[in-house]
Amino acid sequence: MAKQWTAQEILDVAWSFQPGSVLTAAADLDVFSPLYEKPMTAQALARELGTNPRATTILLDALVALEFLTRQESNYSVPEDVAKLLTEKSANNVLPMVRHLANCLHRWAQLSEVTQTGKPAERVPSIRGEAADQADFIGAMHNISGPIAAEVVAKLQPLEFGHLLDIGGASGTWTISLLRAVPEAGATLLTCHL
Repeated sequence: MAKQWTAQEILDVAWSFQPGSVLTAAADLDVFSPLYEKPMTAQALARELGTNPRATTILLDALVALEFLTRQESNYSVPEDVAKLLTEKSANNVLPMVRHLANCLHRWAQLSEVTQTGKPAERVPSIRGEAADQADFIGAMHNISGPIAAEVVAKLQPLEFGHLLDIGGASGTWTISLLRAVPEAGATLLTCHL
């Protein structure tokens, strides 16, 4: 039986871009790292980031509502669990993937035009610039592959090869896992630019 949609469910889908937009804007601006180092007011953070104070306050309040930040009086801070995933210095951060998804969000917003014209979505660099977008894409691919590469390669055993050619290898996550499985082999890693 086909799903019976309600008006509220349809509106919930249509509004679902809002939390993602708040999170990806915060990641693009790197809001989490300075607030984790020391709680501060929206005005102090705006000075540090070079952003508009009123707009920064609105963004931070939205992040509080989404439970990515906490607020005590006028100071905003980052909870430990969020800091582990969304601050630059954390070894386990997923910032590259969130920032890459921000770039995807910009392109997905052009879907009706793409459908109408048949032309690809216009690629516009983020506020961080083209080089940072490239680094975020590579980091995002590592965020996806890092946790699973060794396990997948282990399931492929036994492997036998003398040299590996990895085309579009990003951070080399798969190449490293494969070379760990066959340490006597060599590898050539070719990356591409978006």
